[in-house]
Amino acid sequence: MRLFWFCLLLFTLPLYSAQTVHRWVDEQGNVHFSDQPSGQHQSELIEVVPPTASSTPVPETQQPEVVASAEAANAQRPTGPLLLIESPSNGEIVRENSGLVIVKASLAPLPTGSFTMRVILDGQQKGSANNTLVVELENVERGMHQLELQVFDESGKLLASSSKTTFYLLRVSVLSRPNNQPTPKVNGASG
Repeated sequence: MRLFWFCLLLFTLPLYSAQTVHRWVDEQGNVHFSDQPSGQHQSELIEVVPPTASSTPVPETQQPEVVASAEAANAQRPTGPLLLIESPSNGEIVRENSGLVIVKASLAPLPTGSFTMRVILDGQQKGSANNTLVVELENVERGMHQLELQVFDESGKLLASSSKTTFYLLRVSVLSRPNNQPTPKVNGASG
């Protein structure tokens, strides 16, 4: 019960705090503010008005504009196949010491004829695959990479393009070996 009264007092105390502020300037020209008047200087009384619940009115003209822009965005969306990168996902950290990155995608609807999926890594084409949505990229350098996919039909026409995805590849380096690890020996010699 004491805790209840303490919490009630704690939360209602600011409501009963001083609503006036005293302002004065000292001999050096410094401006001071306090809830009590200065005994040495003449202070000016400032009334503090509590803030209102909402000080920014929302204009009524915003609603139709939002609806109009949403309709325009839907009208600009492509109606063709949808290509999504499933793996590696955006922001994913891939831990692979050999630098192997397996790229998996989904495409809906799938083309009726043969197709080629191109993998664009950091702005350059790094791989492709025919009639499959899985591509293995070998010996990818460690660090941050941007990945994009494109699907072409047999005549070379672009059917779908994915949005860019960023992933991070971690590869262990011999330079990052802790100092307390023993150095391997080959034929009795330190290596």
